[in-house]
Amino acid sequence: LPLLGRKLALVDLFIVVTALAWGARQLLVPAARRPLRLDPKLYIPLGLYYLVALASFQNTLSPLWSGIELLSMIYLGLGFFLVIQIISDKRELENILKLWMISAVAVVLFGLVQMASLYTGLWQDKLLWFHTKQRITSTFNFPNQLPSYLATITPVFFYYIARGRTAWLRGGALLFAITSAIVMLATASRTAVGLIIALVALYWGWSLIEGRKKRGRLPLRPLLAGAAVVLLLLASVFALRANTWGIYTRLRQVPSIGRALDIVRNLDLKQIDNERYLMYSVGFQAVREHPWVGVGIGSFRFFYLRTPGGYPHEMHSNLLSLLAETGGLGFLAFMSFIGVLLWYGKRVAFDLKDDRWRHLGATLVIGFVTNFFVYGAFLLGLRERHLWLSMALIVSLVNLSRGMDPSPSSSPKRRGELITEGSQTT
Repeated sequence: LPLLGRKLALVDLFIVVTALAWGARQLLVPAARRPLRLDPKLYIPLGLYYLVALASFQNTLSPLWSGIELLSMIYLGLGFFLVIQIISDKRELENILKLWMISAVAVVLFGLVQMASLYTGLWQDKLLWFHTKQRITSTFNFPNQLPSYLATITPVFFYYIARGRTAWLRGGALLFAITSAIVMLATASRTAVGLIIALVALYWGWSLIEGRKKRGRLPLRPLLAGAAVVLLLLASVFALRANTWGIYTRLRQVPSIGRALDIVRNLDLKQIDNERYLMYSVGFQAVREHPWVGVGIGSFRFFYLRTPGGYPHEMHSNLLSLLAETGGLGFLAFMSFIGVLLWYGKRVAFDLKDDRWRHLGATLVIGFVTNFFVYGAFLLGLRERHLWLSMALIVSLVNLSRGMDPSPSSSPKRRGELITEGSQTT
């Protein structure tokens, strides 16, 4: 978990050590051995994607870089597989979620310290050694990774706001959600505004659907909460535009916060620069030149470099990156994998009988959908570890749900009755 960020690669150490421990137990302790959870619906399309990515080497402009990119995607897939194998009961799922939330709280606290450092000018040389002194990065290498990470885990805190056992827990979760939104905006990522709106809108919509299923009518509390959030957002924008109490002038002095406020204050699509437009144009050109297997996984940066005005940089879009680098075949294979995950997400968000676990599943799905489709529309998040962790938790919850909501024909007692009835008939 990125408690101290990718520079120290603690998450990689965690995955490797856990993999070795799990493998040793599987091989050396027969009594503790667990059957592998192999879902063909998931792993066949993911395996096909890896095969297409390997075939894309024929068009790559850098075999070495493509090899590194393919190995990184395989590594993430192995981590995804490993988490699914480790989680065999509710306690293990809750423990991983608790670790993740502790990490998120630490990331937000460090982000607040960085905001104070930028605002006051104190400690900059000691604290802002991660990437830049103009935009906060918290414990990540790049500013954009911070809102991606927080958008994936913050919905789980929505669950504790609604279902926390104590007032302290509910209040703490609410405080974290608000602080997380502030830190996301302070990164000056243009996608952060869309992430916050998407998180609130998706959770609000799910709450309305749930309330209507239970009561047969739209529930009052989610409607009032949604209206309050909309009014608060509008009031914030109008306050910034009018420079009420000099808020905008004061905060504008901080480069990172000022840039984020400009984006919120102007609400202008022209904030999307020409550089991004050129990148997307070159991406579609790559699709036209190599429609089947793409220009090579990880090779777009070199394809972009050949364009006047281009430079070696990865594509800022999940979907267009898949199309450009692995072609239509790779795109279809990976999106089939995502489609299975969305189908599983529908099951855990709407079909579980246990209200508590259905609510938790919905928050995991909201974080995954927001990260992949909203953040991934304008930035590349395929290689973010927290995205794959959220996907693994959704699949794990589906696996656990088969024990939570057994159908009559699948329970051991009922199966015995059916066998007895069949033998008597015979």
